[in-house]
Amino acid sequence: MFSPLQDAMLDAQDANDTESMVDAPFAKQLSMYAELPNGDQVPPSDFGGGWHGTDKIEPFTVESVGMPSRGSCLSLLDHAEHPSEASAFRGTGCMAQEAAAWAGEGGWVYLIQHVPTWRLVSLLDGRIMKPDGTYRGLLMRGEQEGAILARVEPESVKRIGVVYFDFRNRPRIDWPADG
Repeated sequence: MFSPLQDAMLDAQDANDTESMVDAPFAKQLSMYAELPNGDQVPPSDFGGGWHGTDKIEPFTVESVGMPSRGSCLSLLDHAEHPSEASAFRGTGCMAQEAAAWAGEGGWVYLIQHVPTWRLVSLLDGRIMKPDGTYRGLLMRGEQEGAILARVEPESVKRIGVVYFDFRNRPRIDWPADG
């Protein structure tokens, strides 16, 4: 069900023993947490990753050195509803077409896998306080957005596509042949 690396990561997380892990960058990520609106710390929901779209990071850079880290803000709410470079996260979606819309024409879509992922809809549902003292979930529930750490190692990027728009102005993805 899990890859050997995921099994090792989960075993280390259960034992709270990151020294026994083979890959040091993953050991650092295992100690990572995100913050809920009330300040509670929460571990990743899973290691699934998702589709990320951008026009800022070129494939050559991603393939050679990965995606760079960004800010230090670990708030899931700030990431979801007030995105900025201060966020320590990148957004991912469950569909490549959604990422293509984020990237825009000439941008790129990346499939990122085997990284700590926080599922925003489930983690923030009913935890965001409204001015009247009641609680709500995310404003954009339909996105099913995930948050991953902004720093992504090249080996976690499994597929790269270029975004273009068709004659109906819909985003499409050109998947270069593997080679």
